[in-house]
Amino acid sequence: MSKNDDVAAGRGFLLIAGAKAWFLITSAGVALGLPRLFGEPEAFGRFKVVSSVATIVNMVLITATVQSVARLTSERAGASRLIRSMALRVQCVFGGGAALALCLGAPLLSTQVFGDGSLATYIQIAALVTAAYAFYATFVGLLNGLAAFGKQAALDIIFSTLKALLILGAVALGFGVVGAFAGFAAAAIIIAILSAVVSHHALPPDTGNTSIQMGRYLSLLWPIATSALLLNVIIQLDVLMVKSMPDSTKYALRLIDRSAGLFGGAKNLSLLPYQATFALTFIVFPMLSKADFDGDREKMRRWIAQAIRFTFLLGAATAVILAVAAEPTLRILMGPDYGDAATALTFLLPGTVCLAELVLAITILNASGHERIAMRIAFGTVMALSVALWVSTRTALSDGMLSQLPESAALGTLIGCIIGFSMALFTIQRLYQVQLPWVTMLRVSGVSLAIVFASQWVPIRGLFGLVALAFGTMLVYFIGLVLCREITSNDLNMMRRILRTNDE
Repeated sequence: MSKNDDVAAGRGFLLIAGAKAWFLITSAGVALGLPRLFGEPEAFGRFKVVSSVATIVNMVLITATVQSVARLTSERAGASRLIRSMALRVQCVFGGGAALALCLGAPLLSTQVFGDGSLATYIQIAALVTAAYAFYATFVGLLNGLAAFGKQAALDIIFSTLKALLILGAVALGFGVVGAFAGFAAAAIIIAILSAVVSHHALPPDTGNTSIQMGRYLSLLWPIATSALLLNVIIQLDVLMVKSMPDSTKYALRLIDRSAGLFGGAKNLSLLPYQATFALTFIVFPMLSKADFDGDREKMRRWIAQAIRFTFLLGAATAVILAVAAEPTLRILMGPDYGDAATALTFLLPGTVCLAELVLAITILNASGHERIAMRIAFGTVMALSVALWVSTRTALSDGMLSQLPESAALGTLIGCIIGFSMALFTIQRLYQVQLPWVTMLRVSGVSLAIVFASQWVPIRGLFGLVALAFGTMLVYFIGLVLCREITSNDLNMMRRILRTNDE
């Protein structure tokens, strides 16, 4: 039975991962296309800063709503329509209030925090995305809780495509940063309506003897929302810190915008290891929630160990592909100016692998009833990251080296993420008495460092050379893991079972 569970979950992961892979492609199109369409790092810097603010709010809504709705639905599929009705009522207050606060607070936020009043209009348009996300997340949470991964993946693919086309199209037509956020808002509204229709047809009829208390839903929602807020502050804080330098540096606003733009470009690429592994959290959450509800501790321990191992393997693979050619990757894909952020990207990549493990650990804790512990870990990471970023960025300021802000912020991010990663995994090990894959992490780190070191002698010529190097790096990474016996025949056999249409 456990093998069938593994296969079903593996297939679910492939569906969600396929959607996330398309999301990565479309996001890469936006991340690489916008700097060239804007024509200057300063404009992209303003877009990135407002996008980071909106992302913090939006991801809190998405993560908290999807996980809380999915957990209730996975436990009580016979009450899914009742759960939908209750969750939508909450979203009118939770999501609507967040969108209203973002809209009304935009002038104060833009002038008092960032010292740039031109950002207010962008923030207010972005508030429309927040309102749409509140309802979209409810419908996705229902599908996730019912393990309707195919429908969830289809919605993700449609949304990713719409968002990329409308954002890039608006900017290409000359509407600038305003157009970018207007296109984003239009895509979010369309997908919210479509997801309502899809989820309505997917929900089974409610049985007559089920009931869900509002207090139960809220008791799940608020700690997950708090953890999500803290996690997204962790992800976005470095970009915001670069932009929000003290008043004494306002004369250097253009230089700060440039630093934010260059750092934002490096940050976008550095998040690929996190985005490549994020699909796993959508599979782990309902599976662990059900195992916890059923009291199957052995299944939980097995799932946790496998998820942490796979996240590190995939995250490190993505990171090493980018690290072997940080400078030409930035320069060729984003424009000549962005090659200056190569050192920042090199620091950010290992930090992002740690971030991916931190997010997975928070998901594990939320799925198994330890929401408050997850919240404390996220809060501790925010504190560590804030201190590290404050010291690193203010050191660059005191030395009169504003041009070094990207590197300084990246170093602070790396330190903060390592601290959060360590806290999270040691907590998981203590709570669940699970044997974590420390040997895997050592082997993978060793292979990755060897590849990055050896790549310094590999010449790169143009986009073709960059693509060839990426495929070569993937092959060498796989061979290295096989030679050090990290990837075994058991892993390959499981992959073959997952890819088959029917179980044996």
